[in-house]
Amino acid sequence: MYRRTYRQQRDNPIPEYPDPAVVIDYRLPEQAPTSVTLSITDENGVLVNHFSSQQEDEGEGKSDTSAQNESLMRSGEVSRIETKALKTEPGMQRFRRNMQHQGPWDKDAEHRFQSGRIVAPGRYKITLQADGQSVDSFVTLNTDPRVSLTGTSAEDIEQQVKLQLNLVSLLSSARRMEHELQEKSKKQELSAREQQQLLSLETPKGIYMEPGLTSQIRYLYNMISRADQALGKDALDRFDVLQKQFEAL
Repeated sequence: MYRRTYRQQRDNPIPEYPDPAVVIDYRLPEQAPTSVTLSITDENGVLVNHFSSQQEDEGEGKSDTSAQNESLMRSGEVSRIETKALKTEPGMQRFRRNMQHQGPWDKDAEHRFQSGRIVAPGRYKITLQADGQSVDSFVTLNTDPRVSLTGTSAEDIEQQVKLQLNLVSLLSSARRMEHELQEKSKKQELSAREQQQLLSLETPKGIYMEPGLTSQIRYLYNMISRADQALGKDALDRFDVLQKQFEAL
């Protein structure tokens, strides 16, 4: 798996590479199903992503997608992702999966759970389900050979992914809390404790203002997500500090 593609420019001999993805082809019969689901699990059977071609009926035991994603993300799992890209029409269909984990929660629904971390190299099982029938297939993601040449090991990448997922969970919680306090402040006066919480989380408006806790968490997440690399001790120590500061709120 590689991270970025090079787009051809004028007088640039670099070819246009496709966006990194696993291409999944499947064929549906004439009596096509009303819905199709696709699940991706790692070698240990841990769910990475679960996609559905349509929204599940809400009712007892159901919850809206945002709440479901949020609660499952905190537990280290991933919930169903609704996508129109998973087709249900008869004949050959193609689904491209960028093999990313879900990103952090965002108050903007269009950005919510986007820009997640690429999964670690390894073997993954892809399960397609339609009309009660299930078909499994497997795919192996290899490390970019240029990364291996730098001395970065598979264990280094696994440790990096683990910290990134922990930061996604922490950043989601901080953003949700900050947003809820901001919305509450528009309707009623905050208590002294709530005012202190909001002051700690948000970054004041202005030039060169001291970043709040939410921005500091986002900064660390972005800093360790730019390349496959071995983590420095400073990154691990910084995460512990930020997590304790949020828990103290």
